[in-house]
Formats: sequence, structure tokens, C-alpha cells
Amino acid sequence: MRLPCISLVLLACTAHAYRLGGKTTGHFVPNLNPVSYSNVQLCDETVLVKAGNTCDPLMRSANVTSLNPSMDCSKPFRDDTFVCLSVGNTTVIEAGAGSNTSNTNTTSTSTGTSTSNTCADGYSYVAAVGDSIESLQALFQISAANFNQLNPNVPSSKPLAGTQLCLGSSTQALASRKQVASTPVSPCYQFSKILSAEPKTCIEIAKASNLSLSQLTTLNPGLQCTTLKPMDALCTGGPESHNWAGANSYILHSYNTAPRDQTLKDLASAGIKVIRIFIKRTWAGEKYGSDNLSIDDIENDKTRVYNDTMLAAIDGLMYEASRNGIKLLLCMHDRYNLDATFDLDGYFNEFVAGGTMEGFYSNAVAESAFDARLDHIVTHRNPLMGNRMWKDIPEGVYAFEIQNEAQGEGKTTTNVFSNAKWWCDRATNLRKGALKDSMIPIATGGGKDFGTSLRDEFFECDAMDVVTLHSYTGSISEVEAQLSLARDKAQRYKKMVVFEEFGQASNKGGWLKEVGTVANKLHVPFMVWQVLNTATEPAEDFEFYIQNKDAWAALTATAQEALGASVKSSKR
Repeated sequence: MRLPCISLVLLACTAHAYRLGGKTTGHFVPNLNPVSYSNVQLCDETVLVKAGNTCDPLMRSANVTSLNPSMDCSKPFRDDTFVCLSVGNTTVIEAGAGSNTSNTNTTSTSTGTSTSNTCADGYSYVAAVGDSIESLQALFQISAANFNQLNPNVPSSKPLAGTQLCLGSSTQALASRKQVASTPVSPCYQFSKILSAEPKTCIEIAKASNLSLSQLTTLNPGLQCTTLKPMDALCTGGPESHNWAGANSYILHSYNTAPRDQTLKDLASAGIKVIRIFIKRTWAGEKYGSDNLSIDDIENDKTRVYNDTMLAAIDGLMYEASRNGIKLLLCMHDRYNLDATFDLDGYFNEFVAGGTMEGFYSNAVAESAFDARLDHIVTHRNPLMGNRMWKDIPEGVYAFEIQNEAQGEGKTTTNVFSNAKWWCDRATNLRKGALKDSMIPIATGGGKDFGTSLRDEFFECDAMDVVTLHSYTGSISEVEAQLSLARDKAQRYKKMVVFEEFGQASNKGGWLKEVGTVANKLHVPFMVWQVLNTATEPAEDFEFYIQNKDAWAALTATAQEALGASVKSSKR
């Protein structure tokens, strides 16, 4: 790492059914302004209106307009928009999506019609292209007679895609069905672990991975879906899957609104899917005239005494990023605060000042305080996104990262691997505690180089999901060798790997192009250090923005390559 940062990964925002305060709620409404959002967050029945369409008579009714205060029926809709129709006991289900909110699943359409089935929780599904009645019957071990009983209005001659189905009755003994082990395709480049303490169905895994059931079963031959067990891992990205590119922008959440939103739009246009930020104190104009504010860390002077101003700033970034199809990778602490390399905080004050980092990494009191910090962050509620906890916003958060370059060298220390269990203990406590019902992965935070990023403890830890790599080498042959090693090791342990930090102070565009090309060939997601919207670009530092035409062109080209044509694995 070159400077402390918060990791934010923002993914494309999709309509999302969820529970809030015990009530069944409808879709997250990505295009509704924050002021109006609270008026419809308890909406139960919604309809998707495509961009360019106008309000129909139902939408113009007094009841509907009162539920959608930001809706303007005097002109066509500018964006695809979910309109709230009523508050009742229904949940909208979209293609490929499962519902776990009610035994009665209803799909609204633009004509206001609906169909219903009585289903077991998690077994409602809208068929996608490639699904067939026969394949779904085999996948869920449903006889033709039972399928027809559950789906009486589905003619076999009708194209299946877009049809709402029930794949398991609430009266059936679903838990007693035998689950047949599957063999993931080889090579598999991305695994999704069943992270929630509650059992999950294939439908829920497919939805979280943006896959149809047919795609999921293609990646996991032999899979038969009943209830999956916690910590099972399914392949969700094979040789024909797309890669993705991200960027570090460690203080973006502290920017004033206009430059923050412009940065998000520029990154989205380039094809960036994840932004990494740091939860640490920021300073006004911190980098080369950046238009950002001073915001204290959440534990600026003392541990367990929280100031959530920083988290509120991230709420706004998360909301706007999701509207631009970007997820946040949230780095929850910066190790370089522990010896005042770049800054300091309550952990330095209480456990390190006047001593060594052993006072933090080998101290049960410090570990307890730090675990409380992580819990506080992941359970923070975002009022702009349905007042959900961050752990329940998978369209906004890619991963929670334990600490940036933990136990690494700093201003006064060399590598301090005083507690090899430290990472796994933090991840395990999170997964068993605050994240026990969350689908969001936990990431390591990397090391100062490839060697310290690829520690065996990271791969051997059941609770760790994403191993992140940092290196500022200038050798492309070393990059290719180490990314190949990391990818192969991740496949053995069913983990994900991300090349999370790399860059050069000069020849930024040329180096980014080389690294991105290799990472795409090996199917390893990559995140350059770093994109910052600054008044001037430093000649000999790692930051760049759109005015550096060579670097921005390389960022766009490699990000688009990652998202575009399928990337084939190289034979070694």
C-alpha cells in the first residue's frame, strides 16, 4: 500500500427483495432520490418501468402517486425504474431470483396481473434462458406430477424463460432429500461459499452470483439442489466467465458530492466494477489538491468510542456507486496507523504508543476491541438503501477486508508476523457473529508484496473467502508467475483471489496495460493503485485520473477486456 485506504467494492445494483423490521418489502429502488426513498422502502408490490415508457392509468392514480413522490408522469421515465404499487403481502420476483420472504410468491407485471404459487421458502424462481422443465425437475428431484401440481398454469409448449415457477412445496419434506455432491468444472476461477449460517438453496446462490440455474449447474456438473449446507462451495466462474477490473480510490467517500459523483461516472464508463476505500481519518485536500473533507476515524482517539461521521459519508458513496453499477471493497482498518507511518488512531494510543506492534497483535484486549470495531462497521445501517445493515447490502459491498497489510513493516518496523492466527481469528469471529447470516465475503487485506500476501494461513482458514495480493514489482514475468501461483492455489482451496494493489509512479499507462492483459489472461480480478480526482497529477507518484490520457486509456481498455469477450485460460 502506498497510502492508507478504505476498500469499497460496488456491484451493479439489481432489484432486491428483502425484509425490513419484520415486514416483507419489495425492490430496492435504485433511481429514487434519497429524500423520497424512505416513503417507499416498505413497498411490497412493485412494477419495473423501462426507460422511455410513460405512466399508465394505474400509475397516475392517487394511491400510486402518493407512494412514489419522486415520480413525474408528465414525461417519459429517464431510467429503468421500479414503481411502488401497493403495501400488501406480496414480493416481486425477477428473472433468476429466489424469494425467502413469504410462502406466497407473486409476480407483478406491467399490466397489473399476477400469478401465485404456494412455495417453500427459497424455492420460488423465474426461469432464465437455458432453463427447461426437464432440467429443473432433475435438479430439484421433482416428479412431473409434482411439478405440474406446483405449477398448474405452465404449458409445456410455452417458452420457459421469464415464467415464475415453484420448485418446492412448503408441505414437502425438503430437508430429507438426498444431496448429490457435484464436481466443479476445471479450472474454476471463482467459488461462492455458502456463507450464511442459515441453509441456502441453489436459487439463492444463483441469484447472488448473477447466474441462471442452468449456468450454475453447467459450472457444477452432478449438482442436485435441495438445501445446501453452510461452508459448502460452488463454482460460479469458469473458463468462459468474464473477469472484472477495479480501482483503489482510498478517500473517495470523503470527497464533496460533485467531484465524488463525477469520479463514479467516469469509473463506470471505463468499466470499473469495484472501488476500494479505507476506513481511516482523512484530511482536507489530502492528495494534490483533492476536493475532499477532513473526517475523523470512527475510533479516532479511543477504542470502542465510535464516531460514525465516516460511515455516514460511506453511506452516500455506496448509494451513488450502486447506481453506477459499482460495488465497494471496504478496508476496515489500516495497519499503518499502528506505528504512525501515515497517521494514528485509538489503537495506537492504547496498545502501541511507546512500545511495539506486539502490543496490538498479541494482546487479547486489543483483539476484543478490534473485533468490536469490525462488528460495528458491518452492522452499520445505510438510510439511503432501506436502512439495511451493510452486511445485508450485497449490491453495494463486494467484501469486508480485515486490515490493510496487517503485521507488515512500517516506519519503524520490519515484517511482524507475531500472530499467524490473527487474520483467521478475526474472520472466524466475524463469520460466526455479525456476518453469520450475510452473503458478503471476508477478504484478507494483502501484504506488502506477493510473498506476504500468499501466506498459507489465508488459504487454510475456512472463514476467509478472498485472498488479496499486493505487489509493486516492475517485472511482468514475476507478476504472471505469482498470479498463476495464486490462481492455482485458490482453486485448490476454493477461494477467490484479487490482485488488489499494483502500480508505478512513471509509465502508469504502459504498466497498467501490461498487468491488466496478464490478469485477464489468467482470469484474476485486478485493482490499480490508484485513481484519484485531483487538481494536478503528481509526476512521480501513483495517482492518476482522466486527464492522464495514456493511463485512462489503459484502464478503460483492460477493464472492458475483462467484461467483454470471454477470457480463455492459458496452458502452462
